[in-house]
Amino acid sequence: MSGSHFKGPVTSTNGFVGAVTGNVTGNVTGGVVGSPDSSQSTISGVAGASNVCTVSVQLKDAAGNNLTKVTPFQVYSSSAADGLTLASAASTGYSVASGGLSINNGAAVTTSIRCVSSATGACTLSLTDTGKQTSYLVLVVGNGVKISSQLTSGSYG
Repeated sequence: MSGSHFKGPVTSTNGFVGAVTGNVTGNVTGGVVGSPDSSQSTISGVAGASNVCTVSVQLKDAAGNNLTKVTPFQVYSSSAADGLTLASAASTGYSVASGGLSINNGAAVTTSIRCVSSATGACTLSLTDTGKQTSYLVLVVGNGVKISSQLTSGSYG
């Protein structure tokens, strides 16, 4: 409940934050320990094989711990630093290289891919683009997005 305002009695014994009893007034920030948190998760791209950018995703919780469960997420390419414009379609596009599974069900994945991570919250993707376009990788998880550094032609092998 990032940025939410709550006022009233709270009782929690959920095991994530320990037992809390009392009144809370103010803004509640951050995410839940054990759930994917976009601000803590990481996404990066480095040169791989010819025309391939190897994309590493590590899903983390609000405390910065690597997730320890299979978790769905999405990655797409944006031509804008704020992630609000889709990049042109890549020549071949995304595929899961290791540590996860594509759940696109055979659909073309030239601009985005829906995946599940491994049980360690990690997944490695391959983005193949003979045009080696400049773009940003956008990781989408339950509570928001994380945008990578800009990919350039040097980000591809």
